[in-house]
Amino acid sequence: MKALAFISLRSGRTAETACLLERIAELDPLNSVGGDVIEALLRSAADDRGLGQASPPRQPSPTSSTATRNDG
Repeated sequence: MKALAFISLRSGRTAETACLLERIAELDPLNSVGGDVIEALLRSAADDRGLGQASPPRQPSPTSSTATRNDG
């Protein structure tokens, strides 16, 4: 999904990129896969185009430091 976000960003599909990054943040609240790197590129691209901030900075979930995985 991170690769897809990068490809969509490189293709100029910033809205799609933002949606993918939101989903990555939901699935990976501790940012283990590095979605913040693509997010920084998205913000930079938005700044370069004069669009302002395309998406808000990623904030860790309040429970991310205490989150436990329970597979049932």
